[in-house]
Amino acid sequence: MKLSILDYDMLSNDDKQRFLEDVLMIWHSLMYDTKGNNIPNDNNEWFIVSTPPIHNPSKGEKLYLAITEIDNEELVVGYLYIEPKINPIHKLYPDEKGVEILYISQDFYEEQENAIYANQMGISKEFHSMGIASKLLNFIIEKYRNKNILLAVFAKNIKAINCYKKNGFEIIAKERSESTLGGKHEFLYMIFKQKYMRRVNND
Repeated sequence: MKLSILDYDMLSNDDKQRFLEDVLMIWHSLMYDTKGNNIPNDNNEWFIVSTPPIHNPSKGEKLYLAITEIDNEELVVGYLYIEPKINPIHKLYPDEKGVEILYISQDFYEEQENAIYANQMGISKEFHSMGIASKLLNFIIEKYRNKNILLAVFAKNIKAINCYKKNGFEIIAKERSESTLGGKHEFLYMIFKQKYMRRVNND
């Protein structure tokens, strides 16, 4: 399948509106079933997705689209939403109410200092297992060569975790806490360490 990765902010206004509708359809299909009930997180969500990926370019947030052509019409089949800085809610604080730290690496906080946060990714259900997630991840790994890349994922989402590991991400923390989607869940924090960053840290 021929796939293009595009920066949403570089599109025309007409394409932005058209493609954003595709993105929101993907997000909604991952969040809700046909009856409007919230879907369990174990297999359907790549990231901890609770809000639509409507970004704010003025804050440096970015939205990248995986687009293919079907019947001579371009269609968004996946997206990846990036925040330039780590929101404090995604840091582990031992005294944070309701948060139980199960594991944390020695360099957890240091490794976030020069990291971007991959807030969420969505792949259209009809296009799962076609390598789209890996192509999106490799795109941002190459684009943000001077940044580590941090993400969070439900600990039960083995499919997503294996995808991240295959693309060079490693687990640096695990917590149990309340989810915005309801109930207590275990989350993994994973990071891709850029090679040049490793060299700098080792020098």
